[in-house]
Amino acid sequence: MSMVSWYLSIWLQKVGDVVPNDGYGNTGEVIDTATISGVTFDIHKVSPNMGSARLTYVFVAQEDQTSFSGDLLEFLKWPGENDGRPLNCVWGVQAGADVYSGKDAQFTTKRYSLEQNLV
Repeated sequence: MSMVSWYLSIWLQKVGDVVPNDGYGNTGEVIDTATISGVTFDIHKVSPNMGSARLTYVFVAQEDQTSFSGDLLEFLKWPGENDGRPLNCVWGVQAGADVYSGKDAQFTTKRYSLEQNLV
């Protein structure tokens, strides 16, 4: 079995006209929607392009979320179950906000945890 490398991003809020992209101008396309933990997300697929090394799936909440509680595994399973790209290994998890313009943005989390079970 070959290693499949992809990146996943979850946007709980989208402000303004910013769209998921690979950093080189490729915005990809919305390929599906999924409801996870009661929130409906548009799923953008941004293919590797130019300097981008990985395929990227971006889950963008259709409505702004000011609070969210869910299982990351539901997002991680989606590419394997729906696009033929199963999860092999989680290499890292980050949380934060990408601020493109404006001021006084705030990202707060009380906790998140990740447990990986090797089979």
